[in-house]
Amino acid sequence: MAGGTDRACLICESVVRGVSDFLSRYQYELATNSVERDLHAQRGGFCPLHTWQYIRIASSYGPCAAYSAALREIGERLLAIAAEATSIGELIVELKELPVAHPSCRACEIAAKAEEEALTGALANLMSAASTSDTAPFLCFTHLMALASRCPDLGAVRLLMEQHGEEFKLVAEDMGQYVVKRDAFQRDSVTDREREAPVRGLMLLVGHTEHIH
Repeated sequence: MAGGTDRACLICESVVRGVSDFLSRYQYELATNSVERDLHAQRGGFCPLHTWQYIRIASSYGPCAAYSAALREIGERLLAIAAEATSIGELIVELKELPVAHPSCRACEIAAKAEEEALTGALANLMSAASTSDTAPFLCFTHLMALASRCPDLGAVRLLMEQHGEEFKLVAEDMGQYVVKRDAFQRDSVTDREREAPVRGLMLLVGHTEHIH
């Protein structure tokens, strides 16, 4: 699979790029715009995954400005729930009604949109590749299944399966050679492909973690 050994799944790349671009812009809005901060709090903030992505790119000022009021409000609600609930069942129901229990994450919405657009483009590329015997789009296993389920052309899906099957075997061979050479203390003979094989192999299996939403 041409180019498949040194780059990530193109669907994952699109999702990561879309979310990163959004968070880069939105972290400034959260730091400077009180109206946007209130809306963000009402939505329950980001999901856990995108919260930590946000933390990685924001200054310390940003999270303090964006979340202090929300945390104070949640703290007050927890105290009220603890004081008023007459049973564990009632307490759990009250907890589940807090926005943070099921956040309407803007970053997840961006990720879903980017994934959908990328899959649509990948389907067009796959159909074109099948008609010209070209290289199919490079995908992780998750997006391989997603694209195969959308494609109406058996020949195109077979091309996708064949090229990815060869890529999986190739990476597995590189991973095996890496283990053999390390066990034999032949580190100097490890090639770049073999050294990169662990990341390549796991990217084939699970894609980029930041595509999850």
